[in-house]
Amino acid sequence: MPLGTQIVSFSDDSTVRLWDIPGQTQLLTIDAHDDYVRCGAVCRANPDIVLSGSYDHHAKIFDVRTSKTVVNVDHEAPIDSVLMFPNGGVFLTAGGNSIRVWDVVAGKLLAQIAQHHKTVTCLKLACNGQRLLSGSLDRHVKIYDVSSYQVVHTLDFPSPILSMDISPQDKVLVVGMTAGLISVQRRKDDKPSVLSNRKMKRARRLIRAVPTYSGFTVEHGDTVVPETKVKQLSSYNKYLRTFQVSKALSAALRKAAYVDEPQIAVSVMQDLIRRRALKSALAGRSGKDLVDVMQFVTRFIGDTRFSRILLDVAMVMIDVYYPQITTCDETLRRFQILQKVVQQELNNVQEMMKLRGCVEMLLANSCCNAVEAEHD
Repeated sequence: MPLGTQIVSFSDDSTVRLWDIPGQTQLLTIDAHDDYVRCGAVCRANPDIVLSGSYDHHAKIFDVRTSKTVVNVDHEAPIDSVLMFPNGGVFLTAGGNSIRVWDVVAGKLLAQIAQHHKTVTCLKLACNGQRLLSGSLDRHVKIYDVSSYQVVHTLDFPSPILSMDISPQDKVLVVGMTAGLISVQRRKDDKPSVLSNRKMKRARRLIRAVPTYSGFTVEHGDTVVPETKVKQLSSYNKYLRTFQVSKALSAALRKAAYVDEPQIAVSVMQDLIRRRALKSALAGRSGKDLVDVMQFVTRFIGDTRFSRILLDVAMVMIDVYYPQITTCDETLRRFQILQKVVQQELNNVQEMMKLRGCVEMLLANSCCNAVEAEHD
């Protein structure tokens, strides 16, 4: 905002308000919408120009100096996010499953993007305005080339997306989801660090090969000190120590399958439950990673040693991946198999309870007969 001491707010009372921060006073109120105003933006090129988007399907551009509406466009759907390009010549509106690109001067529609199949909730620019990012309730973040508005990449997430932001250098992408999860993704540097290479070269100069004497024999009076070997941590323990819970669970499942010891994976799951990190460890899986977890749970949920823990894991999996059941046939098939296994275990428990009742009845009858025989 002008002078850097003002802030603009967009409210559910259908107003746009301008505030003075040092004086803590309201400077301006614009009542130009008929429904909730859920998003807005300020033009970087001219901070006196404010863009707002409302559930009344309209996006409007105001000049705070005159309080007048400069541009008014109809998105034809409730607007959840707006975005203005840095030069102030183009702005975008997101509502429903579509994104619309508008010309500020003429107020005309330039392009329409419909790559999501659920409501688009957030928009961001990246790569100095060369890339557009959109997040949606369909659990996808799509990246577009601004020159053609064609999708160049898609990121998948475990839950519907509500908010998103990216660092100025495009190194970190943060996504907020409806399940209460926050995903932080960092882009690795393509070029190796020059400083690290210099440190490695300097370290090599300090290392000198020491000859080994294989012909040494122990003589009388010599004391032999045994070499202490430090036991190396397993890969899943290393991941747990660095709080990489998703990688820890994957490594434990691989180790358990390799050595045929399911207690390894179950112990890691139990530790994740204790840390309250099981939901984060299970979220964000697709393809083989998700299949491995579901196969393990389906295979060992009937084992009395692990059933209590794996039932908790199964419940968390249902909470996390329930939205995918209607969209992914493979996920639906895996859950149907798990349902059959659990139902079979319930039937077995019921049969065992019946058998237990019969045995207790026979034992009680036998005790009564023994008591009567003693009295006789």
